[in-house]
Amino acid sequence: MPHFVAVHTGAGNCSYETNKLLKDLCKQVCDVVLKLLADGKNATDAAVAGTLILEDSSLTNAGLGSSITDDKKTRTEASICSTLSGFHCAGDLENVKHPVKVVKLMVDATLESSSKYIPPRIM
Repeated sequence: MPHFVAVHTGAGNCSYETNKLLKDLCKQVCDVVLKLLADGKNATDAAVAGTLILEDSSLTNAGLGSSITDDKKTRTEASICSTLSGFHCAGDLENVKHPVKVVKLMVDATLESSSKYIPPRIM
C-alpha cells in the first residue's frame, strides 16, 4: 500500500542558510516514517516517531527548538487527528520537550477506554 507523508518544520525559522538543513531534516523524517509504515506500524505511531525527530531538532519551531515567549518561557503544543481516535490536542505546555508524547497518552487513553464516558481530548 502506498503511503504519503507531509512534514512541516514550523514557522519563522527558515533562512537561506538553514534551508538545506531543513530539507535534510524533512527527508530524515519521511524516511523514518515510511520505514515504520512499511514495517506495519500504524499511522499514529509512525507520525509520533516523525514528530519526535522534529521536536528534538533545534532547527524547528517545535519541542527543543520552540520559540521563547516574552516571559522567557517555552510553551509548546501538539495535536493528533486519527480516524480511530478522533482529534486530541494539548496546548500552552510550559517547558515540555515532547508535547506529542502528552497527546499520544490522551490518544491511548481514548483507544483503551471501556468507559461510557469520553476521556479528555483537549488539554
